[in-house]
Amino acid sequence: MHRDPARAVVAGREEVGEAAYLARRRLIEGIWWRTRAGAPWWDVPERYGLWDRVYDLFPQISVQLGCATVRR
Repeated sequence: MHRDPARAVVAGREEVGEAAYLARRRLIEGIWWRTRAGAPWWDVPERYGLWDRVYDLFPQISVQLGCATVRR
């Protein structure tokens, strides 16, 4: 069974609605992309949303997932 780590961070679709769920999920995937790529925040592809929104969400997500080793 594949465990989805975003489930721990993104509220359920029933709680916030489909559009809000998908928007937040996209931002989280932007954080993951940036972390894997090691690229600057402003290089996050637009498909993940505006880079500054991805950047702004990072501290909250890193605390919730316990990613203290990932640097801003």
